[in-house]
Parts: sequence; structure tokens; C-alpha cells
Amino acid sequence: MAARKPWASTHTLAIYLIILFSLVACQGNKQAPQTTSFDSSSFQEGDFIMRRGYGLVSTFIAKNYGGTHQQSHVGIVVKREAKLSVIHSISKQLSNKEGVIEESLETFIADAQPGNLYIYSPRPGSNPQRQLIAKTAKRLAAANTPFDMEFNVQDTTQLFCTELVLYCLKKASPHDSLLNHPLKPLSKGLDLFDDSRLFSLKFVLSKKQ
Repeated sequence: MAARKPWASTHTLAIYLIILFSLVACQGNKQAPQTTSFDSSSFQEGDFIMRRGYGLVSTFIAKNYGGTHQQSHVGIVVKREAKLSVIHSISKQLSNKEGVIEESLETFIADAQPGNLYIYSPRPGSNPQRQLIAKTAKRLAAANTPFDMEFNVQDTTQLFCTELVLYCLKKASPHDSLLNHPLKPLSKGLDLFDDSRLFSLKFVLSKKQ
């Protein structure tokens, strides 16, 4: 088996994980999620939805890796018959679930802080591309793909949230030079969505307190 090649240097990754798990240990003051109403017809299969969650870990991610809108998590919108759901990857350190999971769109939104959620379209956003993104995400959820606690983008047997997005995009667009350029790796944080070559901001959903 080939040696694992972590995303960051061993020293940098160790510091990051120490900070992350220190924050997890202080996670007891998580606020109760709020509910919201929205027009589901605004969503399409293959959209990406970004939220900012509760607690210190979400705040840390949003401020350091959250991009322009300082969000902390992202999922992929998929359709099951007439119902929309979200597939995303989450750590068992932050939830009673673990890995790549599927849950209703309403549940995903309910776990967001009041404020704005950002919905992005992939570029070019064709129906075949969207279908392949959704198909890949569903397969990974069905396989119970674990969360990548090492943040190792060289190993796709485990996936963190933006790694899941990139994996599905690459499967949908295998010949895209931007996605697969060996010398110009893309960001692995949520600032990935600041790249207008890959995504377009579709709309902003406001969630009230």
C-alpha cells in the first residue's frame, strides 16, 4: 500500500488537530437549532448549500477556512423522487452521525445559525453534470464513506466536506484541467467556493431567529 500523503505538513496538521479537538472538548454549549421556511423549487439537484453551524468548532472553521461568507460546512443537494435532501460529510466528534450521510434539506438548514445560507451552482451547471454529481454523492452515502480526520486529499476512501464536493465534481468532469491540474491544487477550505471558475452564487437563503 502506498504511503499516505497528508494535505498539510505533519507539523501544521498536528497543530490544527490539537486546536480542533480542544474546541470539540468545549462544545457543550451548542445552541438549539431553529426552524425556517423556504421555497424548495429554488433548489436543483447538484446545487451546493453552505451553512454556518453552532459551537466553537464551527466558528473556528468559518473564521479561518470559511471563505468570503465565513461559512463552516457544505453539502450537496440531491433528489429522492419528489423530495430534496442533502448529502454531506460530518465528524462523529461533532454529531451523533459520522461520515458521508444523507438527510432532509429541512434538517440540514435547521442545523444552521440564523443568518444567511449560500447556495451555489456548479459551472457550467448542465443537467448531465448535476446528475453525475448527485449520483456520485448518493453512492458515497450508500457506502457509508467515513469522515477524513486526517484531511488527506490523496486518499479518497475517507472524505471531509469540501473533499466530498471536489471528489463529486471531478467524477462529473473528469477532463476538466482546472479540477485535475497536478501543479495547481485547489483550496480545500470553504474558500474553494470563492473560485468563480468552478461555482456561481445562485441565491442566498435568509434564516430568521
